[in-house]
Amino acid sequence: MDKWDLAFRTSLSAIALATAMPAIAQTSSVPQKNTGVEDIIVTAQRKSESLQKVPIAVTAISETTLQNVGVTDLTTVSKLAPGVQIQPFFKAGDAIYQIRGQTQTDASPTIDPSVGVYFDDVYIARSSGSLTSLLDVSRVEVLKGPQGTLFGKNTTGGAIRILSNQPTFNLGGYGKAGYESFDRYILEGVLNVPLSETVATRIAAKYSDKRDGYATNVVTGDPIDKMKDFAIRGSLLWEPNGGTNVRIQGDYSRTTGGSSPAYIVSYNPQNSPFPALEAALESGLGADFAAGNAIIQNIATREGGRPVFGSDLRINTGANFGTSATFNPATGQFSYVNAGSPNPRTDLKTWGVMATANIDLDFANLKSITAYRQTDSYYTYEVDGSRFHILDALQTNHNTQFSQELILNGQLFDDKLEWSAGGLFYTEKAFQLNNPKVLSALVSFSGGSGTYDTGTGKNTSYGVFAQGTYHLSDSLSVTAGARYTIDQRKANQSAYNLALGGAQTCLFSTFPGIDTTPGFVPPCSLLSNRTFRDWAYTASINYQIDPDKLVYLRTSRSFRAGGFNSRVTALPAFASFRPEFVTDYEGGLKAIWFDRKLRTNLAVFYSHGSDVQTTVSQVDPNTLVSYNVTQNIGVRNVKGVELDATLQASRFVSLDGGLAYLDGKSKNPLAPDVRFIIKTPKWSLNGGVNIDIPVSSNIDARLHGDVSYRGRMFDSTAPLRDPGTGAILEVTTYRPITLVGARITVTEKNSGIEFSVYGRNLTNERYNANQSAFNGVGLLVGWLAEPRVVGLDVKVPFGGGGN
Repeated sequence: MDKWDLAFRTSLSAIALATAMPAIAQTSSVPQKNTGVEDIIVTAQRKSESLQKVPIAVTAISETTLQNVGVTDLTTVSKLAPGVQIQPFFKAGDAIYQIRGQTQTDASPTIDPSVGVYFDDVYIARSSGSLTSLLDVSRVEVLKGPQGTLFGKNTTGGAIRILSNQPTFNLGGYGKAGYESFDRYILEGVLNVPLSETVATRIAAKYSDKRDGYATNVVTGDPIDKMKDFAIRGSLLWEPNGGTNVRIQGDYSRTTGGSSPAYIVSYNPQNSPFPALEAALESGLGADFAAGNAIIQNIATREGGRPVFGSDLRINTGANFGTSATFNPATGQFSYVNAGSPNPRTDLKTWGVMATANIDLDFANLKSITAYRQTDSYYTYEVDGSRFHILDALQTNHNTQFSQELILNGQLFDDKLEWSAGGLFYTEKAFQLNNPKVLSALVSFSGGSGTYDTGTGKNTSYGVFAQGTYHLSDSLSVTAGARYTIDQRKANQSAYNLALGGAQTCLFSTFPGIDTTPGFVPPCSLLSNRTFRDWAYTASINYQIDPDKLVYLRTSRSFRAGGFNSRVTALPAFASFRPEFVTDYEGGLKAIWFDRKLRTNLAVFYSHGSDVQTTVSQVDPNTLVSYNVTQNIGVRNVKGVELDATLQASRFVSLDGGLAYLDGKSKNPLAPDVRFIIKTPKWSLNGGVNIDIPVSSNIDARLHGDVSYRGRMFDSTAPLRDPGTGAILEVTTYRPITLVGARITVTEKNSGIEFSVYGRNLTNERYNANQSAFNGVGLLVGWLAEPRVVGLDVKVPFGGGGN
């Protein structure tokens, strides 16, 4: 019996046991305050209801839990939602999302994400800027499995919903100040004001400045990862009566500074098409590359004679060596200048406005969500992190999106049928400029040159949906729903070769069979236009064993639209790709036990994906140009078990935790080695404990501790192997990590003032937050995760404290 069979049978036994013993909950009395687990209200089905009544695998993270764990952005949500991976990309504000084995590693505007991110029910189209600061957030909901019926945009992996606190009719707020490692200070404030009996407003703002860093540019002496963040959000609520309300909201955020520190994890000289690179690096880095017969020569432990994973972490970058490119906005061209690489730079701005209206009609409730969002970003970074110009890049993005969604919720047949119906219009315009400077420092040795490409695109989506739940009895109900979506994509792409001295030639002129003469299309342009249409559906049967136990069987199917690769530097990269389809089968048990002392939510699932979209790194054999391309790789099957649990051990002690076991493989007869699922550990676990201590009549204290574990996972669908033994080389995987955090909060009850000390990554785990293989130059590059952080903060509430 393998691990999957054991996990599956254990899960079915738990469901069967729950079905056979309903008397436990039926004999319980109404719990007293603070003696049982609290009910969690979610809107995972576009209506407010108890988490325990929702026949979907959902992890709901409350505001209190977010504060206890010290969640500052979505990346830390991975510690609280087993089976979910949110990894920061090398660009600030950007992330890679994975749920149930479905992920996307290319942030191109012509590729849809497999996991949807929603902020107050507004779909965030691009990962750039989605890693928003969790400011004044009431909860985060993680919906697992294909989403396509109720939510605005169809996704194959799941959805992450960020719900902010809304205006109330109580005067109050709070001010908060903190300081933590790396000379970072944080200021935060919330003000809630009732303007009349029907109008209220709420303003929240946060500013942080990290003036030091955990990685240093040894040439300039400056921190690589210093960063400033500012975010503000304002909401205005009008509530003329209990059934109708209108909320107008605006938000703005800006992040400036450096970037995530990168370094060379390993170098494969046999995979490098640039002999000059090997010779130059061996000459410059000495013993680190001396063993020429080794397939992988790991230089992670040494760089310029300094320890990388030591107490004094320093990374060599930006030496005055060779040339680099600068962009002239007036001419729209690049020119090469003799200058050293500057410190990495980030400038990310996002803002948006939205209006939400809830109107109580005679037959239903109508909800309208209208939103506009814009993201502008500018990045320069050295991907390799060495003192040589090996992989440098510049990227700018300008994205705008508008969406209008209408949702009707109602009941029919003496409330036996609960139904929802609606539609979505969504349009997005995007511009992206990329200037990858591969080996710009060695062009005089290799005779090479640089490239840059630009792309403009427009994505439009139309969708209509309907879903209903019919109650066959007080205990048994069935749910069915469907959505039909039309996705349209248009793009105009240009790419140029750059020679020393500033001359540029159209890269497409080297593509056989492509006419780039003026008059055919605009000079040096490739035009693309595709439309995709398909259905998404869900169906479930739900049985309420007793008021505290729900068992369900569910299936759902969704698709991710096809598209084309926008960063065209080689002819194969221009190929388009088809839509991706995922069908999910899930069984679950949601239960509260032992007089509401224990809550367990269990889900067992199997998902089948076809025409799976995967981004791989390739090398054009004609030009030796390295490029990333998204392809349909065939079939992906994933099976797993997920569990969330909360125990109220006593009036003063509570524990929570979860685990996820995922096992999956990809199958592609044309590429038999492409079978691993990236960014997906087989095991992930988390646990936390809260201890409330009444120190005196006027002082309360809370002790919090948490731990999370993530097992080994792959960073490539086809990881590197030892040519002799065939064993997978460990440098192409993420090693298992365990992270420990704690927080101690003391509260003065009369004033409500809170004093807290906290720590993240207390064991000082040194690991890669992300890593990627650049096969064209034989490098595996890693981006360092945050080491141990300790800090303190003071929170001063007034009025109702913002509630």
